[in-house]
Amino acid sequence: MKTIIIDSGGTTSDWAVLEQGHVIDVFVTEGMHPMKNELNSIINNTFSAHQSLKGANTIHFYGAGTSSKHLINRIRESFKDQAIASQQLHIESDLLAAARALCGTNQGIVCILGTGSNSALYDGVSLTKWVSSGGYLLGDEGSGYHLSKTMIINYLRGMLSEESTSILRKHFEDNDVDLLTAIYTSVNPNAYIASFTQLLSLLSETDRHNCIAPCFDEFIQKRILPLYESGIGLYFTGSISFHFKKELEEALKTVNLQSEKVEPKPIEALIEYHIENL
Repeated sequence: MKTIIIDSGGTTSDWAVLEQGHVIDVFVTEGMHPMKNELNSIINNTFSAHQSLKGANTIHFYGAGTSSKHLINRIRESFKDQAIASQQLHIESDLLAAARALCGTNQGIVCILGTGSNSALYDGVSLTKWVSSGGYLLGDEGSGYHLSKTMIINYLRGMLSEESTSILRKHFEDNDVDLLTAIYTSVNPNAYIASFTQLLSLLSETDRHNCIAPCFDEFIQKRILPLYESGIGLYFTGSISFHFKKELEEALKTVNLQSEKVEPKPIEALIEYHIENL
């Protein structure tokens, strides 16, 4: 029995191949959101490039956009060339992947803070309640997009120190108009904006705090507290929660909360969950 596990994020997708309960391959490809026109070619190229995928009996695909029947059908259609029986292609949300990886069979609030953001209440088996992300146009609080957008706004409006402004000027376009043009003409403006997140670490401590803290505060108020019940643990995954763990913990502390676990990616623990439970 060969099983493929795919945890697809906004920027990258983690793949794992299990055979008879043992990991035989792990690798990374670009993100595979079902709204991407090139989804089918990404999948076909990946199967062509990795012999370990041949002969798979079951595929577990976790990703964003899986709450829509239309997008689920797009994912199924994209796997049609791989000779996988429809009933053996299991399509679930990236939130369930995070919940299974971080919480296992325990109850908890699971949060993803990456290019975008998401949160849900997990009962140890399934997701029972969540607050809609709304995507980057309407929400994505606390995400890499949100943090970077705040930093760029503060830069454009002269709200950063001279030191931080000088640092960012070296990394941005030649002038403000070029920066805005690059953002508004980008094919994926949210991912383009989120790509500047690494620059936050170069800012002065005060400027970094003023960019990050409001975003995490908003995520907590809008995306965690509506789900929270006394005694429930908070679990985080994603590059933003991991790289800015200190700032995240400080924001949680302001409302007397703390995280149970913070992991950069759920794939390793997700593999263990599948070996032990599925």
